[in-house]
Amino acid sequence: MAVHEVQLLDLYDRTDGILQESTPLDEVFVSLLVKKDLPNLNITRVCEVKNSFLKYMYDLTKEEYKSRYGRVTETRLFHATSEFNVNPIIQNNLDWRRVSRSKFGMGVSFSNDADYANFFSNSSNGNVE
Repeated sequence: MAVHEVQLLDLYDRTDGILQESTPLDEVFVSLLVKKDLPNLNITRVCEVKNSFLKYMYDLTKEEYKSRYGRVTETRLFHATSEFNVNPIIQNNLDWRRVSRSKFGMGVSFSNDADYANFFSNSSNGNVE
């Protein structure tokens, strides 16, 4: 099996400080999560997206669900995309209306399996791995 390689674009200068270097502990944690499903992946960089508006909206929705249902269980999920889409996603979030094709109809796909997310991202982007 060929070694997979992930190279994140150096977007820091183009995202007004939204993309920040992760802490060493976060880098190890993310690497372990990804390598559980993609053991041959060569991770070259782990960054954190800092978007205060999206964080606020997430926290607001989380609190709404807590008040409605009593508790909220969070799950870590993966979303894979092409390098071309990284900057627009960082700036504007994921937009289900821009999805041209997907397995279950219109929408943005997430998975708890990094390999599954990567496979469907590559097939929809025309990449073969």
